[in-house]
Amino acid sequence: MLDLSTRIKYLVIATLVVASISAQNVSAATPRLVSDFLKSNHIGDDSSLNFSKHASESNGNGIYLNSESGVYYYRGQVDNNIIYANRCWQIMGTTVDGAVKFIYNGLPSESETCENVGNDSAALLNVSYGAANNGSYEASNSKVQLDAWFVDNLMDYANDFADVIYCNDTDYVNAHKRIAEDGKPTFACTEEHQLTVANGKLAYPISMMSADELLFSGAGYGVAPAEGEGYYADTGKFQTITQQSANKMFYNNSLHFLNRSSGTNYSANIRPVVAIASDSAYILGGSGTKLDPYRLKVVPPVPYQVDSLDDSLLVDNDVTSASYGERISFTVDKNRKVKKITFTNESGEPVDIDLIVVDEANGKYAFDMPDFSVYLNVEYEEDMPSNPSENVEHEEDVPSNPSENVEHEEDMPSNPDTLDAGKISVLLFVSCAAIFNLVIRANSKRHF
Repeated sequence: MLDLSTRIKYLVIATLVVASISAQNVSAATPRLVSDFLKSNHIGDDSSLNFSKHASESNGNGIYLNSESGVYYYRGQVDNNIIYANRCWQIMGTTVDGAVKFIYNGLPSESETCENVGNDSAALLNVSYGAANNGSYEASNSKVQLDAWFVDNLMDYANDFADVIYCNDTDYVNAHKRIAEDGKPTFACTEEHQLTVANGKLAYPISMMSADELLFSGAGYGVAPAEGEGYYADTGKFQTITQQSANKMFYNNSLHFLNRSSGTNYSANIRPVVAIASDSAYILGGSGTKLDPYRLKVVPPVPYQVDSLDDSLLVDNDVTSASYGERISFTVDKNRKVKKITFTNESGEPVDIDLIVVDEANGKYAFDMPDFSVYLNVEYEEDMPSNPSENVEHEEDVPSNPSENVEHEEDMPSNPDTLDAGKISVLLFVSCAAIFNLVIRANSKRHF
């Protein structure tokens, strides 16, 4: 028979087990597709914005949807900083061909922030565009320099990048009217101006911003911004791939607005632009500021296996595979006390995955799918009673009715610490009855 101190010990153990399970519910950065993030946080469409003027609180500052193209993009002075491939970038937005674009923004600090970027955000400094064929990027010196930079800096990540369209608009008559006169940028690009690896006009999936994209980002044309105006892409003098006239290109100048160059031999910095497929680019933590940039992780949309190593642990909806970042719910036996829930990989090695407690009383838990196959296992506290007040070791010795102990009160030990709960209950009952009787007698004497 368990004494009182042993019962208390069981109660403490049970409390610790419950606390241990709850402690696994540690909040962590849930992987989220960048494209989904942009869609869910956009302010609205851009139909009311004046693209001839700089971005501001009254003229667009945030994430917008271009209804004509279906592109979601950043505009104005926004927190769109992100670290990828050990470099700082800024999220530009989605593309018409199912990807997300990023513009290079310099090297991170030792503490992995992007606070030191700005005018140092260019990958290549003072490069002459030098097109021999009227603004053609294919024949430009800038392409030669940028291809070499890609090989030296991003070749190890080459499989991450999507082969999207970069628009090298050399129809400078229409480009000048659209950009400089009308202030009506577009994400559309005629086939003859499209640069891709697939059509042979790019050697690598990298290029630069177009003048249209610069206007969308919030750069006004030809006039410096007033107080309260500005745009995230404004980091000094850098090139675009849009031709402005017979021998001039559009570029972002050092006076903080979109302008035309003095000629194709004019030198300006290069800020590389890359793209990653929308279903592979994930945000992990951060707030997007320079001091707390987002973290980018690239995971192809490959399904990974999910399985249970215990018949009592059931994955909800009979899910057997899932993509990275997908939330997986599962249920354990709610009638048994869980000691711990563990995760292993295909090799049987334990892996650290944040457990999400959904409804502990009903055995409901969840986790976010990592980028590998996962096997779940649950261990139960088999030796613990479901109710800590019950006797486990010698249940047959516990009387079904605690009042049966009254007949043998003389056998009770003099040390109350060794009394079981049933006997203590009887003693308390007898004592209370005696006190009640004395009170009644005292009151009776008062009345007579």
